[in-house]
Amino acid sequence: MEPNTHSCSSEEKSRYGRLALLSFAGACALVLLLVVGSVPVCATDSTGGGKDGGDENVQTSVIVKENEIYTAESGKYYNNTNFELSKNSILKITHNDFKPKTVSGEGSILIEGKNIYYGIMYNDDFVDQDEELEHTDVPTHTYTGKTIIKGATLSVQSPIKTSEIILYSGAKLITGNYQSKTDEGELEGGAGATSDTSIPYVNLDEKKLTIDIRDSQLTDGEMASNYGYFVQYEGNLQAAGAEITFFLDEKVLKDENYRVMRVTGNADISNSTIKVSLDGNIDTSREYHVMLMSILTNNLDFEGYSLADSSVKVGSTIILGDGLVKTLRVETATEGVSGSSSSVYLDIQPGEGTHGGVIDGAKGLAEGYVSGLMLTLQGADLLASRGMQAAVAAAKEVEDVTFTPWATVSGSSVRYNSGSHVDLNSFNLLTGIALGKSFLAGRATVGAFFEYGTGAYKTENEFGSRSYNGDGDSYYVGWGLLARMDFADTGPGHFYAEGSYRMGGLYNSYSNEDLRDGLGREAEYDSYAPYYSFHAGLGYIWDITEQISLDLYGKYLWTREGGDSMQLSTGEELDFGHIDSSRLRFGTRMDYRANEYVTPYVGVAWEHEFDGASSATTNNLAILETDMRGDTGIGEIGVTISPSESIPLTVDLGITGYVGTREGISGSLLLKWTF
Repeated sequence: MEPNTHSCSSEEKSRYGRLALLSFAGACALVLLLVVGSVPVCATDSTGGGKDGGDENVQTSVIVKENEIYTAESGKYYNNTNFELSKNSILKITHNDFKPKTVSGEGSILIEGKNIYYGIMYNDDFVDQDEELEHTDVPTHTYTGKTIIKGATLSVQSPIKTSEIILYSGAKLITGNYQSKTDEGELEGGAGATSDTSIPYVNLDEKKLTIDIRDSQLTDGEMASNYGYFVQYEGNLQAAGAEITFFLDEKVLKDENYRVMRVTGNADISNSTIKVSLDGNIDTSREYHVMLMSILTNNLDFEGYSLADSSVKVGSTIILGDGLVKTLRVETATEGVSGSSSSVYLDIQPGEGTHGGVIDGAKGLAEGYVSGLMLTLQGADLLASRGMQAAVAAAKEVEDVTFTPWATVSGSSVRYNSGSHVDLNSFNLLTGIALGKSFLAGRATVGAFFEYGTGAYKTENEFGSRSYNGDGDSYYVGWGLLARMDFADTGPGHFYAEGSYRMGGLYNSYSNEDLRDGLGREAEYDSYAPYYSFHAGLGYIWDITEQISLDLYGKYLWTREGGDSMQLSTGEELDFGHIDSSRLRFGTRMDYRANEYVTPYVGVAWEHEFDGASSATTNNLAILETDMRGDTGIGEIGVTISPSESIPLTVDLGITGYVGTREGISGSLLLKWTF
């Protein structure tokens, strides 16, 4: 077959040309649409523009709202971005080379990331003028919040007005300086200059510098690359009249090869106040020598600097100075010796003090522990009164050697005066079985029981103008045995003897909002201790008439809460010794049998507590004792009801009030069902 050799006319060529042109244009439009669709469009809003990654130049203002954390996105350029930080907001940077145009407002900046270098705080519009300058004379990043550096490097290449620099372990801050004029009017210095007349871009005069190296994760190799320092400050440290705070832990205290901060330039800490807070897990019985900062140049101005009173704090409970001697020591560079530097040391040595350095308010920790004992005492009172009555009454209504169940509960709101006071609201439960047997000498009752108690309490202490308030919860679970012998009649009544033994476990959880360490962490602990208790009593029930009887009694009650050791949430080692309660009670109670269904009663008693003192230490230093010794007056009123002869149920409702060492009220309910 021959090929088609048809030739196009000029009109056809024109038509084909127009079709080709339209096809080409359509293809270009499609490509353009695809390209445009693949590029994110930046909007001027508070989020800072596009949502996708890529090397994008963000050209919008970013407003970080109050209490918001804004994270700058990796892969975006913020060179033309103006950040405005609202109050309590945070601008968080976690990638390299973040260089905003301006940062203003009341918020803070957080730079976080190991081995990350940031060229942040560079301002293209900042140029040193041909004259000596103050901060107010030049464009700066004007945010007034904190600058927080965690394991990263911050290079400050134009002035900032931050109110506080916080450096964590592994942090490096690099600051340049303003240029300044020589006597001949020539400029010297500039970024990195360290002359005496240079003013650093980071000026902390009368501001705050905080160095926190606790729980450092730096390896030995990383410490070696940091010259043995946890924090590095490259450039001049300008902190005259500043508040400089160090948070240290056991690692830097024990190894003198570790130093805290290295300053490569000059340092002016004149008239500054230095505060030191130590983690609670240090041994306060030995001495320490810590290099807080080393100034590599010979230029350190420390005139008028001081260690603030009561400022070296161990955890939340110890102030060094009472019981431990603390001193700041400066060793200046040796003149003419190459490579020598000036250093500031903190020396800590054991000493004698009023309370061994323990804050008076730490007494609340001991009161929290004693509050557990107080809860078990409510259980002891319930057993020695309503519990014993319930067991005897239950066994009395049945034949000899017949097990009979019984139960009684009480709720109370009581204040224990312990030098200060503890307010305890509690619920206590007793339930068990009893059996009785009659002999010529009288009737014996024995029984076994299960007990449970739970309570919420508050501790309150005032020392001078300071208040220390804590609260906690505790509960106990235990069991015990009881016995009573009601002897045969002697005269118008009869004598009786009784006793009980109980034991179990006591669980306690306590916190004190006014005991805090340097980082603001609240003092908290959880404890467990066994408890043991017994009571013995003698009495005489005088049957005045057929309707009226008078119970005259004396009882001794002893309870012990075992000791425990734990670590406080702020690091200190707490040790609680066992606590004993030793009480003697004398009283009387009158019952009036109004009829066969109702018997009201009223009683009074006097009680003396012989012990109740705590023994507690924090890092082997004594905490102020609690003291429950003293007298308490007790009054009770109640009624016993048997609703019907056909219903074998007896209900006892009683109210007890306390005045003296113990103050408050409790209510009890006793139930007896005869089978």
